[in-house]
Amino acid sequence: MSLRARLALVTAAVVASTVVLASGAIYVLIRAELRDEVDRSLSRQVDLLSRRPFQAGALRPPRGADLGSRSFGSGFAYIQYVDSKGRTNRPANETEALPVDAVTLAIARGQKGRHFSDIHL
Repeated sequence: MSLRARLALVTAAVVASTVVLASGAIYVLIRAELRDEVDRSLSRQVDLLSRRPFQAGALRPPRGADLGSRSFGSGFAYIQYVDSKGRTNRPANETEALPVDAVTLAIARGQKGRHFSDIHL
């Protein structure tokens, strides 16, 4: 193999490696930024609901609370109330129940503060 062919092969390998590493780094950075944005949005919704508690009886958001889209998986306005015994209550249009784990139960009992986690259903 000629020197020119070897140099071209090494150069191509270096460029390919650089592209793969840069793509991985960009993916990690963008993913973290998008997750932070969702967490901030959820925090704003929690703050809104904390200032204006749910009405007694049927579980529904307080009047005037703009919680955005109501579709499951949208990252907005999925509401599920968990009491201190782990029982859940959701508005009638929310058909999917999220699992209640030990952390969720501790939050419902007032033993732990705000917590974010991923749940795959």
